[in-house]
Amino acid sequence: MINRLAETPSDQMRDSYQNEMRTGQDLTPDNSYKFELAPWKSRFNGMRVLFLVCALQTNVRVPRITRANFGSKVYEEGQPNVDLGNIHPMGAGALTTILKIAGCDVKLLDLSAEQMGPDDVLEVIEEFQPRFIAMSCWSPTAKSTFELTDIIKTKFKDLPIVVGGPHITAFPELTLKMKESIDIVAVGEGEPIILELAEYFHTGIIPLEDIKGIGYRKNGKLIIAPSRPRISNLDDLPYTDRSHFKKDAYAPMPSRYKRLPYFNLVTSRGCPYKCTFCFEAGRFGLKFRSQSPQRVVDEIKYLQKEFGAQEIHFWDDIFLVNKKWIFEFCNLLEKENIDITWTCESRVDHVTPELLNRIAKAGCHSIFYGFESGVDKLLADMKKGVTVEQNRRAAEWTAKAGIGIRASFILGLPQETPEDGQKTIDFALSLPNLDSLFISFAAPHPGTELYDDVKDEIKMDEHEYIDELTKYTQFEVTYIAPAYKGQEHLLYEMRARTYRKFYFSFKFIWRQFKSIKSFSDIVRYYHAVKLALGMAF
Repeated sequence: MINRLAETPSDQMRDSYQNEMRTGQDLTPDNSYKFELAPWKSRFNGMRVLFLVCALQTNVRVPRITRANFGSKVYEEGQPNVDLGNIHPMGAGALTTILKIAGCDVKLLDLSAEQMGPDDVLEVIEEFQPRFIAMSCWSPTAKSTFELTDIIKTKFKDLPIVVGGPHITAFPELTLKMKESIDIVAVGEGEPIILELAEYFHTGIIPLEDIKGIGYRKNGKLIIAPSRPRISNLDDLPYTDRSHFKKDAYAPMPSRYKRLPYFNLVTSRGCPYKCTFCFEAGRFGLKFRSQSPQRVVDEIKYLQKEFGAQEIHFWDDIFLVNKKWIFEFCNLLEKENIDITWTCESRVDHVTPELLNRIAKAGCHSIFYGFESGVDKLLADMKKGVTVEQNRRAAEWTAKAGIGIRASFILGLPQETPEDGQKTIDFALSLPNLDSLFISFAAPHPGTELYDDVKDEIKMDEHEYIDELTKYTQFEVTYIAPAYKGQEHLLYEMRARTYRKFYFSFKFIWRQFKSIKSFSDIVRYYHAVKLALGMAF
């Protein structure tokens, strides 16, 4: 198992990277290289590759309180009756695009969006006859991913299966140890790995021993290759080919858009911050890299021309980090007369009134902030690097600029008490201009510092832990902080009570009513009400 903390960078290195990130200057040496796709173009002569994504759905199991037994609270599994929230899996889309440019006949199946089960996958394999299968795996989808690899191997024992993604990056050796049905694991950025693996399966010219960033078995032993350098210039990557995604299988959450068609984009990679709950923190994403403003604008124009895009959601965690970059991006949108509305995500310490006014003028109508807590001590414990006052100030500035806010908070943190939880709820309900409010439960995802801090409290062996990861969606309580022992029902009750107070308040309803400008808005809010009902009762 990876010793994550041993590879955590120094505070001095983090400070250097943060300064570089904000200024856009390349100040700190980094282990990176230039990615070149041209030499691979049309190389594989139609070799068939099947890419599978056991993706996470937003209509996951939601424990709710029942009153079946007087005087007690019984929790059962349920679902909000809303099938929304599937978005294009951009990581898988990027890899299938690269394989296609390299001459592969590649098929991408996003199983949750297309509502496909194992039998459907077996039928596709039988018909398509791929040379190998590639799969993307997050911790909440690890169990379903591993079960599917077992099913595939039972029928197609000689078909190679490669699995990558954040969970595999956290546990490459453990994955190979546990699952003999997985032949190769891929760690880190997948673009160069998938091309070299395709060459290996196509001609064998590149031996496995020469491919960095993978793990495999040889003569009964586990081999983990050295890590691979990062891609230095993200402009070298092609636009993601959206034709790989099934049309009409994706629908954004109601609070996330104003206009359709809606597309998500990821324009950067890496994050030098230290948030204990985040997989991107530390060694997995330290060096921040972004595409150029012109590259992003060009891709928006491509999405408009090919797919009629009217709205973009930037999926980057820290999209507003570089003021110079943002102003240049906004200037280009206006200079090229691009009619697009957009939303993004940001830290509260990255915004200023000047920046917020500028992006509002350029089409930004909503920002997602991970406020996380209304208690300074808890913000410090999770190494968020901000204060409650900064949270409030950013919300007020954003509201004044006329931009809506999607707010996220965490309950059940390791040092939290029920009193702290209530302070967080009170703070959340006091914020202005909220379009949506999301309460998650502290989830110690593998590969995070939070996981390292509490893994001894989980008290499950490796196999049991994989089973439990299906619940690590932040909708369910998977870790019980010491102050909540024996009374974890308080967490569910606080969340439900908060949603009732927020989503059914006159203030929120009137705000949404005033924003209705079309029939599509009415449909959007109808779905939002259904989702809120499912989460609040």
